[in-house]
Amino acid sequence: MKYVAFLDILGFKKKLNTFKTHNQAINYISKFSSIVYKEFKNLRETNSIKGYIVSDSVILYSTNSEFESLMSLISLINNICRAAFKENILIRGGLTKGHFDKVPVSELKNLEKGLIVGDAYVNALNQEGFVKAIGVTISKDVKEDLFKHNKSHDKSIDIDLILLSNISSLKQKNKEYYWFKYIDMDFLFNDDNLKKFIRMAVDSNYLPHYFNTLNFAVRNERNKQEIQKLFDQIVKTLNELGCNNEGLVSKFNKSVFVDKVYLES
Repeated sequence: MKYVAFLDILGFKKKLNTFKTHNQAINYISKFSSIVYKEFKNLRETNSIKGYIVSDSVILYSTNSEFESLMSLISLINNICRAAFKENILIRGGLTKGHFDKVPVSELKNLEKGLIVGDAYVNALNQEGFVKAIGVTISKDVKEDLFKHNKSHDKSIDIDLILLSNISSLKQKNKEYYWFKYIDMDFLFNDDNLKKFIRMAVDSNYLPHYFNTLNFAVRNERNKQEIQKLFDQIVKTLNELGCNNEGLVSKFNKSVFVDKVYLES
């Protein structure tokens, strides 16, 4: 058994349509590849995490099901996603546990092969599109492994997972999934991340992904003053960008302060 993550650039096809030249597209995808490469290099020296980059996607997997490998994988996912955000690249993904293997095959000089099989890969790929938001959908068994270790070692793991309880298609399958938010309130308040987030929301014509991401960012936050501070900053940022913000702020508030948001892709 292994842990497998599938990460994908959100809105990649639409982004390609905005480029005027082929070189712009090459530079964009090369930037994504460079981010993944850099974060892999920054990972502690370990042979337990491997990966593939395929166009606008990256497949990451552990070579075992040890807790340390899971934590290394989650840390790598978080670092890749946040580094990509800094470059205006938004990542959404799925993380699960199961069978996964790279199949060794013969290659020709002009024909490369990368055969991968396993239910974990298929499940991670499917989970990526479960939610209209910016983050990673985690399967129940991964969540249980995290907190099983937490209890046995009597220490807290600083990972805030949110149960995805209002997705009808998942209810029908009788399965539990959790949301890992790499965009949280601390991240938004750091550097110019909130301004970057709002600017991307404006450029996207306010896709629901951004409202839902804010919903998750403030979920479980007990300090109401911090939430109000966030929205005050949103209003200020929208004014700075010259946006007509009255309706937007109302929509942000309506989306964030309710438990149910439009999550299904």
